[in-house]
Amino acid sequence: MINNYSFIESIEDQELKREVLRELAKTDLYFLCKFIMGYRDMEVRTDIHYRLCSELDANPLRYLVLIFRGAFKTSIGMVKCIQWLLNDQNAQIGIGSDVKVRADKRVWDLRDMIARNELLKELFPEIFYENPEINADLWRIDEFNIKRTERQDRGEGFSAPSVSSFGLDPLPAGSHFTHVLLDDIENDGNQNNDEQIDKLNRNMGLFFPLLRPTAPVVMLGTIYSDRGPNTIYQSRWQTYKRAVLTTDGRPTFPSVYPLSVIERMKTDISDNYVWLGQYMLKPSMRTDKFFYPFSGQQFSYVPVIDNCILRSTHKTSLADCITYITIDPGGGAGLGDAKANIDKVGVCVNAVDNSGRWCILDLFQQYYTDEQFVDLLFSLYDKWHPYSIAIEKMPHLDPYIRLAFQTRGRSIPLSELKPNRRPKSDRIRALGPLWKSIDFVNTLNVAQHISTWYTDQEHGVDDIDALAYQIDVARPPTKEMLADQRVRWEQHDEKRLVAALPQLEREEHEYWLKQKKKSFTSDQEFDNELEAFYAGESEDYYDVEYDEEG
Repeated sequence: MINNYSFIESIEDQELKREVLRELAKTDLYFLCKFIMGYRDMEVRTDIHYRLCSELDANPLRYLVLIFRGAFKTSIGMVKCIQWLLNDQNAQIGIGSDVKVRADKRVWDLRDMIARNELLKELFPEIFYENPEINADLWRIDEFNIKRTERQDRGEGFSAPSVSSFGLDPLPAGSHFTHVLLDDIENDGNQNNDEQIDKLNRNMGLFFPLLRPTAPVVMLGTIYSDRGPNTIYQSRWQTYKRAVLTTDGRPTFPSVYPLSVIERMKTDISDNYVWLGQYMLKPSMRTDKFFYPFSGQQFSYVPVIDNCILRSTHKTSLADCITYITIDPGGGAGLGDAKANIDKVGVCVNAVDNSGRWCILDLFQQYYTDEQFVDLLFSLYDKWHPYSIAIEKMPHLDPYIRLAFQTRGRSIPLSELKPNRRPKSDRIRALGPLWKSIDFVNTLNVAQHISTWYTDQEHGVDDIDALAYQIDVARPPTKEMLADQRVRWEQHDEKRLVAALPQLEREEHEYWLKQKKKSFTSDQEFDNELEAFYAGESEDYYDVEYDEEG
């Protein structure tokens, strides 16, 4: 039952009336919202707002408010910040969201609400400046001060502003707030995949140790994911949850959202994910961005024969391309030890011609131990002799790689891939405009590779993530790069031809190389003779002498 405040008008003593107004503002949030801050649309036919305000008046230590969009939850939360200031003018309130820029808007709104409310400033002149833009010692978009006890009289050292904004990424280290309002922590930008959700949940857990132990936290939001903070904290905190409709189909905010408006909204939204999460406060599977990266894509396939890409209009030798290998490292577990939460190693091999067109020569994902992973690096290099192998940095792999360089007596060109705070899903979506300029070797089944996007985005698209990383490294070749590439391919062809010879001829050839190299005065002279040998022009082609054992 909503309180009847009509008795205030019957108070004739103006000083007494003023004290009553001051006391009600400090202790009755519903009164403060409706009669001091001017929220005339507070619902009176149901208890949606009165009950929320009454529960907040008890100052719970942890309180989660889940109300549908447009139901004044943020507005009431802002007035709760004002009430905190009324009861403690030395309060240090943090208003936060997932990122600071979102919270900045809330602080700006609160600052404007205080500056424009003449009744509030008249009732509490000892707390609020008459002209804060001029008189306050701090009055910025993202932080401001009210009238506070002088620092030397407060008996404390470091002091945060009366109100300031913060984000959870990065965390506001050193900001030991006395009160906290969290708004829209879970939102459209951070609930698209498990990687984003896990990061947000981790940051939430790291945030609470930064607070003073007695600091109350009020969190406002709606539902996006069954693994997001708003779902998790329902079971841990005192929670106020009101959907746009009651369980028996009646509107909970009828003065603004009657049944006719609700039905029209549901038709206009036409997205079950949005409707259930934002208005009925139930999580559901996302379908819009979830399917976006591959929806309607037609993939181009080409054959690669004798180290040549056979496109419909021309043939391109791999020696005239630059090959880049990108790798998304795994969790260090082999196939037999892997668990569901362990990443696979994702590998993409890409040949880029001088027009900048890609040809994906290989694309796969597999479980590897750390030792197997290092063996994989060398086998990939020996097979494709790439310009570089780029790997997302995993510090625990560095000792294995250094040891392999020492024991094998050679190194391979490695470079570092940097996620730069981009979630995996965003990297993959960045491929969207590039699909038409990518060819895939016709032995690859790309549809099979991307199918796991729909079933296991966190651990099932490591190969596609490796492909997406090509955006960071793949560039058309320069003349110098191609010259170096051709040398590597010629050396590769030489080894391939020799390996194909019968054993006796291969032994003859290797013996001939050893003997001939001894008589040349320079490497260039030897290379010229070797080239003539392969062309069948060498006079010594059959002139091989054997020792008694040969």
